[in-house]
Amino acid sequence: MFCGNCGKKNEDGSKFCFSCGLLVEGAAPAESTSGVLDLGGIIKFEAPSEDNAKLVVAGKAFEAGMIFKVMAVVGLVLLFFPFLGVRVMGISESSSGFAFAFQTDGFNFFALFLFLIPVALFCLHLAPLKEHLKFTKGYAFIISAALSVFAVIVPFLVRMPLARDMRLANQATGLLGAFGLGNIDMSLRIQAGFILLMILYVLAAAVSVGFIMAAKNK
Repeated sequence: MFCGNCGKKNEDGSKFCFSCGLLVEGAAPAESTSGVLDLGGIIKFEAPSEDNAKLVVAGKAFEAGMIFKVMAVVGLVLLFFPFLGVRVMGISESSSGFAFAFQTDGFNFFALFLFLIPVALFCLHLAPLKEHLKFTKGYAFIISAALSVFAVIVPFLVRMPLARDMRLANQATGLLGAFGLGNIDMSLRIQAGFILLMILYVLAAAVSVGFIMAAKNK
């Protein structure tokens, strides 16, 4: 293989001429890393371009918008899974995230966000909003990351007042038990829906950060 610039002979497969340093004719140009976050060659985040961004896993590309839409739908579905459970005197009963958000005997303000966050995450990656959020600068992913982090915190905010009420109830029944009037042992337990939501939104936050970092590499 000869260099088209200086005419020197190079070894077959050489990308650059050993003499003048220019790209040898016929050699493939080096792949640009601008706008790409490469995690060991297995996972790659391609920065937002126009209205699209891609996550490449083991050579297979996935559109960013579709990833977040699927995550949002899964997040909504998980709200119908057992979310938190109550155990009273050895008897267990569980409720879904839906039940906590729209319970008939009260209203849990934080539980409502369990529905609003995936809806917002879904709408954020619709074409009309992309145009107004300067998609190529990664703003949509910054908001997605913030929503995902908040979504990880919300279930714990839902759990806090319930745990407090049960702690007070246990203290009260403990006093009654001291006078021989009975003792009710109550505990609050995290269920599968709670755990799966945590995993889902941690992944959503990680993917969002990946696209943000790729956008900064442009």
